[in-house]
Amino acid sequence: MAKVALDLSQFKSAGVYTVEIDQSERIQVTTQTLRLVPGFSAVGPYNAPVFIRNTKDLYKIYGQTDPKLERKGSFFQRTIETCLLTSPVFAISLLNANEIDSSTNLDVVDFIPFSVDSAVENSPIEDDIYINFFNRERFWRPDEDYLQGVVNNSVDAANNLSAPLFSLVNVGTKDLSFVVRKAIGLQGYGVTAKDWYGEETNIPYEWIRPYDLIQDYFIQVIAFMGDWSNYDSLSTDPYYSEFFSADGLIPAKINDFMNADQVTLVGSWTGTIIPDLKIKQEQNNTLKL
Repeated sequence: MAKVALDLSQFKSAGVYTVEIDQSERIQVTTQTLRLVPGFSAVGPYNAPVFIRNTKDLYKIYGQTDPKLERKGSFFQRTIETCLLTSPVFAISLLNANEIDSSTNLDVVDFIPFSVDSAVENSPIEDDIYINFFNRERFWRPDEDYLQGVVNNSVDAANNLSAPLFSLVNVGTKDLSFVVRKAIGLQGYGVTAKDWYGEETNIPYEWIRPYDLIQDYFIQVIAFMGDWSNYDSLSTDPYYSEFFSADGLIPAKINDFMNADQVTLVGSWTGTIIPDLKIKQEQNNTLKL
């Protein structure tokens, strides 16, 4: 009989629980049949091995066959398709990023730090080297600590209030657009900071005022596929003018825009800008991007 491991930390109190474990699909992989397929792809993660079980995984991660790369002699997707006829594979899409600041071909990416100080302009900072956002000790992986390091080196904060509380960067291969707004529909956080922390002296940060509601420190980050920054064009478009003005996405229309058929929603995340805020069950509820 197969052994089942349970994470007891998921149960917050005593009681009777029903746990379902799906073991209907168990993939047996041996080292004699498992292969590593290197190549080049215009989409998907770079310089990191990815386990591909079937063509569905392949197309989801690396996309369909790329005629442009095939004309250059790279048949990455087709090679994986052939290997999958025998067994799952590890695939790795290679990228030689230019990090030498001696030409105009330097590989860079924009990032944007966000501050709660209304006097600070939250705008993208351009031209930071692409590889600086990755931990490259072994394989490449995006690392939040590396992003924070880039922010610390790029932003001159006058004080704690003007310093960025969180930052966003797109290190993928597809255009993304982000909307950051105050979170709505929260339950259980409509209490003052003074009541939340017990007394005023327990409030850990000076920028949290005693009679502010805790729910006012929650935000929602929404990511959409594509570039939605051409407000002049969108505001005059027969269809998208319902959602956009010349100043940007109309706040009252955000939910309608998220549910529009022509819009691809990548994800939505809600969390607090208060570091290490604990909910009643003592779980960490900080915003994680």
